[in-house]
Amino acid sequence: DRLIYGGHWTDVTQQSTVGWTPPRNDPGLGNSERAPLVTTGGQSINTTEILDNYTGGALTGLAASTYGTWYAFKWQRIYSAVRNGNVTLAYDINTISTTRGAMMNSVIRAVDPDGGTTIYFLDPFVGPCRLGVGGVITQIRGLRTTWQRVNTGATSVVCCGLYYPNKQQVKWWLSVDGGNTPTLEITLQTSELKMMPDGMLGRGWSTATGKIATARCAAALRFTVGSLTTDLPFIGTTTPDFAQRCDTGTTDNGTAFTATIITKPFAKVGLLGRFGVLDSYLLTTADTAGSIKGGLIRDQGVETKLNPTTISLAPKGTETDVITHLDDLVIGECRTLSIMLTDNGATNWRAQRLDIKVSPEDMA
Repeated sequence: DRLIYGGHWTDVTQQSTVGWTPPRNDPGLGNSERAPLVTTGGQSINTTEILDNYTGGALTGLAASTYGTWYAFKWQRIYSAVRNGNVTLAYDINTISTTRGAMMNSVIRAVDPDGGTTIYFLDPFVGPCRLGVGGVITQIRGLRTTWQRVNTGATSVVCCGLYYPNKQQVKWWLSVDGGNTPTLEITLQTSELKMMPDGMLGRGWSTATGKIATARCAAALRFTVGSLTTDLPFIGTTTPDFAQRCDTGTTDNGTAFTATIITKPFAKVGLLGRFGVLDSYLLTTADTAGSIKGGLIRDQGVETKLNPTTISLAPKGTETDVITHLDDLVIGECRTLSIMLTDNGATNWRAQRLDIKVSPEDMA
């Protein structure tokens, strides 16, 4: 029931200061927009706190309350604020990390795979992280190579982001490859996150380029589509497009979307041996007029073999899923193998399973 604020637009001496308004039922007017100028029991009421001055940089974000706690972020610091019932200083503020922090506009309140409230943010050094219950910080892996492209010193917009509740997605738009405005969108499917044996989170990542990736600002706005009313992602771009609604239609402002899936590399017989692909079958959703392309990537990109013909998703009868024999998709001399599937006119397809028959060729 308080308004939390932090930083200062013009006074650099206050850019590491957080503060709060009186509670709603406090005597007086305008409680959500003022700091009290009174004392209680002879003691002044303190409604601001300086967070280590310039250590760790200026404030870069505040996170909404989770389980009664709110958080303040710097470039390389994270603090928690817990309400304590003290009239003269309403919050106990603790430093929960001196090595992790958040980029400006990257702190997003969302949900975890179990539906609990959590906070996601982009640490400038390691990339995406999650702040969970009790201030537990977990790095989300899967974008190590991509994160090396991020221009954290962009002069216009480094990043912006939002939470898309209808699809349980956290989206960020990033300036990369030396650019000063975003040209890459990264999306985290929070329902797909899994805890890995090394203690980090993984899975659930996708990326996008094109017009949809050029957001300079973003917001999830209430919108009604048919009988569904939900928050949908909107982005702000430059002239002539300005405001654009995302997640609608099959084009990116007139340019057809192309979706591509590339699996991780599989070392079927270990790196000491080579193997070949003899045969494969693919299970997908049915699309009467749709088709996709298939490919095999050998040894981290040494060779890419595309299926000579497109893969039709047309059902033979009334089945909703189709099994297709990829008899032309073969390759040899593999130490590692990745599978690639990409659009070829299918408007809404899902690859559910791919079975490949392999044969060892030699042992080094």
